[in-house]
Amino acid sequence: MKCFLCYIFFLLGWWQVVGQNDFMGIAKYKLTVEGSDNPVTDSMSVIFSKQKVEVILYLPDLTTTSRISEKIFIDDFKTKTIITLNTENKTYKTDTLNTIPKYEFTNTNKIAAGNNMLCFRYTVDSTKIDTSLSRVECLASIDYRNSFTSNYFFLGIQPIIIDNRIVIDYIITKIGGGKQRIYITDIKKMENVESYFNLSGYKQEK
Repeated sequence: MKCFLCYIFFLLGWWQVVGQNDFMGIAKYKLTVEGSDNPVTDSMSVIFSKQKVEVILYLPDLTTTSRISEKIFIDDFKTKTIITLNTENKTYKTDTLNTIPKYEFTNTNKIAAGNNMLCFRYTVDSTKIDTSLSRVECLASIDYRNSFTSNYFFLGIQPIIIDNRIVIDYIITKIGGGKQRIYITDIKKMENVESYFNLSGYKQEK
């Protein structure tokens, strides 16, 4: 009994340390296709709080090349909702958060580096991906974690948290060459990110 209680106290202490080391801040990603004759690079920012993530996509405006449009999404793990913001007319709409991932990743227990950060390499069973693809994998950080959410896929597709670890690099390799990559270029811890999730000034669409 005494040993069992010691074990429980150890687990409680370990989870407290993990919670204190949860990453809260902003990560900047690049979205590109390597090996393409006409490579296009887009970008996005991901803001991490304890139980929410905001994704800001920066996309070229189709009407003018001199303007970048923003698409903003807030995923709330606690309420299981996704909020889509319209920055032009200051409105937002809510929907049910998609928690079913497109792929199931397995930890290879192999160490790799992504943007000079140590990571575990995760792969998807090759028999469970599209026949036009040869490999789907990602690198998940050893140091940057989120203990509140074990797995999170943006829009059910892009892995952002795997095994409570922040994904640093997501790579889709096509048969015959060419790689689609979404990878972190910068990551910064912040003490408070609540302003990013503030909906004041926005009205909910009816």
